[in-house]
Amino acid sequence: MCAAFAALALIAFAARSSAADAVARMEEAVQRHVAAEQFTGAVLVAKRGIALFDRAYGPANREWDIANTPGTHFRIGSITKQFTAVASLVLEERGKLKLIDPVSAHLADAPAAWSAITLHHLLTHTSGLPNVTSDPEFILWKRIPATVT
Repeated sequence: MCAAFAALALIAFAARSSAADAVARMEEAVQRHVAAEQFTGAVLVAKRGIALFDRAYGPANREWDIANTPGTHFRIGSITKQFTAVASLVLEERGKLKLIDPVSAHLADAPAAWSAITLHHLLTHTSGLPNVTSDPEFILWKRIPATVT
């Protein structure tokens, strides 16, 4: 959660500062959390598709002494949920979608069984779709590499 607030603060810095000043302020904001041992990871702030700040901090693997890099892949779990919700609300505000839209309006190959599921259902976890992490066999297949089909 601390990282999410730091990311939002960094975006605000970028919006109202010169590029050099923004980078210095972003580095300072992140370093406060790094110094307090509250953050290890990678940070990317981009504006209109151009990276303004792309840095990594701390270890990716403490046991093997491997440092994080801007290209480190992370298992991020549920941390993206709030960003997805905000992005969805912004898109609704801009008239690009409505939360009452069925999933199939935006995902052409959605299964017919999903016809009654709306974007609102997905965002509020009320769609009726199963929680895959509750599957007793999840522990067996969660780390097996897979491709999107």
